[in-house]
Amino acid sequence: MKDKIIILVLLVVVVGMCVALGFSLNKKCPEPMPCPTADTYVDSSDETINSLFNVLTDESASVTDTDHAFIDSELFTGNKVTVNDLSDEDLFNIIVDKIIRENGNNYQVNISGDKILQEIKEYFGEKVRFTNQTYETCPKYEFNTATSTYEYRTSECSRGNYDNYVLKRIVMGKQSSDELKIYVRSIFVKNNNGALSYGTTAGNFDNLTDYERNGDSLALTMNNFRKGTLYEVTYNIKDDHYVFDSINISKG
Repeated sequence: MKDKIIILVLLVVVVGMCVALGFSLNKKCPEPMPCPTADTYVDSSDETINSLFNVLTDESASVTDTDHAFIDSELFTGNKVTVNDLSDEDLFNIIVDKIIRENGNNYQVNISGDKILQEIKEYFGEKVRFTNQTYETCPKYEFNTATSTYEYRTSECSRGNYDNYVLKRIVMGKQSSDELKIYVRSIFVKNNNGALSYGTTAGNFDNLTDYERNGDSLALTMNNFRKGTLYEVTYNIKDDHYVFDSINISKG
């Protein structure tokens, strides 16, 4: 009889803990998404999901970051985008920006073609095809075929102005044994000679008018970001290594 009582008490404690944990996780989950289970949930502050996402596109990037603004227009389209949909120029710009940040934001350096190819394959997978040559970049690099090196030329952007950009906020991650998904809320911004307008979907820059403000601009609050589109960025996991697979609008 005592054993049955002990077992019953333990069951009550376990159930109570599960309910409390579930409630805690649900409070963290972005609406209207269902909350992942405790063993798959990854908090938005997690270093892994932040470092992975900020290689693909800097979460803090804005119109002042011309290349990221351009790459964002390739990624946050409303359609599924895989590595096969990215051009060699996109791959180059993404990886060069990663290398520059790892070099203390010093872009006045030469970078070997082998280094670029190695970093691309590490992030996008061994099967990705890439050709070393001169691409439109910001800052400007020129590929020297004799030395197989990208040589720094100028800090000026060769791509030109790009006034539309995307505000992004990581809200959570979900990880299984072979896959990691990073969930990101996105708001689309148009800069018309300093006058900013905002939209909730790709290609729409003026349908968001009711928002919390910071002066004349949209405040970077979760209340505002929840009005934007929810994307999921998927990585395949193999031998504890994460490889980019795709980005798409989340279906919840």
